[in-house]
Amino acid sequence: MIVMGLTGNLGSGKSTVLQMFHKFGAEVIDADEIARRLLEPGGACVRAVRQAFPQAGTDTGGIRRSVLAELVFGHPRRLKKLEDLLHPPVRREIQHRISQAAKQPATEMIVADVPLLFEAGFEDLFDVIAVVRSNQRLQIERLRRSRKMSRRQVLARLAHQWPQQQKLQQADFIIDNRSTQAKTRSQVNAIWEGLVHL
Repeated sequence: MIVMGLTGNLGSGKSTVLQMFHKFGAEVIDADEIARRLLEPGGACVRAVRQAFPQAGTDTGGIRRSVLAELVFGHPRRLKKLEDLLHPPVRREIQHRISQAAKQPATEMIVADVPLLFEAGFEDLFDVIAVVRSNQRLQIERLRRSRKMSRRQVLARLAHQWPQQQKLQQADFIIDNRSTQAKTRSQVNAIWEGLVHL
C-alpha cells in the first residue's frame, strides 16, 4: 500500500487530480475539508479561533471563513497564529484517516490533498509526494470562476505559499495540469499503474 501526499499551489487543480485518483480506486483525504469541519459549529478549533479572531465568529457558533481569510492574509503574524491553531489537529486527523484506510484489505493507495504540505512540514506522513503544476494565469482564472475570488485575493494567498518551483524540486512526481483534463488524467493513470501495479 502506498500513501501519497498531493500538493501544489492554490488554483493548480489539486481537487480535480484528487478525484481522478479516487476514480482509479484510491482512498482519498482532503485536508481543506478537515480544516472546514474544525471551524464549523462544534468543531475542535472554533473556540480557540474565536478567541484569537473574535470578528470572524458567527451567531451560530462557527467561523466565517471569508472574514477569517481577510483578517490573516497579508498579515504574517496573524496567519502564523491561525496556522499554529489549525495545523496540529489537521495533521492528527490526516494520520487517523490514513490509519483507518490502511486497515481495509482492499486499500492499494491513499492520496491526501494537502495544500500546505511542505509549508506545514507534513512530508513525513507520506511515502511519496506528487505536486500539481499550473501557471498563475490559469490559477487566477480557476479561482475567479470557482470561488469568485479577485486577482488581489488570489495573489495574497499565493504570497504565503512556497513558490511552485521550490515545490517541484521536492516532488517525487509532477502532474502537469496546464493542458487538457485528458492529458492530466493520463499522467494520473501512469502514476497509479506505476505505484499500484508494480
